[in-house]
Amino acid sequence: MTLKTLYVRLRWIVVSKVVMTRKAQAQLREYIRYIRFRLKNSQAASSVMADARKTKAALLNVADSLKYCDDEELKDLGYKTIHFHTHNYFFVFEVRGSTAFIVAVYHDLQDYENLFKSEVL
Repeated sequence: MTLKTLYVRLRWIVVSKVVMTRKAQAQLREYIRYIRFRLKNSQAASSVMADARKTKAALLNVADSLKYCDDEELKDLGYKTIHFHTHNYFFVFEVRGSTAFIVAVYHDLQDYENLFKSEVL
């Protein structure tokens, strides 16, 4: 663990803004499209989208208190996760300054650590 990583872990982080990257937006859109058109369940798609919005809003209050990813490489890069309130999806995010950046969206059954690591490492 580097000194920079240790500093990031120990300092108090006040998040005043949450930004969803284009990649994360595209992933969320794909999940919503799949539910709406492939599973033909527009009510469920709307519910997942509403849950995503609530979870994104919750990051303003809890980003600093959430634990880092279990994977050591992702932890050292400063990534955390937050699960949706009522659905089996979650955001991967990082905090830079006072902004939380949602960088990916995954379903609970996906091997997100290996998928995400292949993209960021």
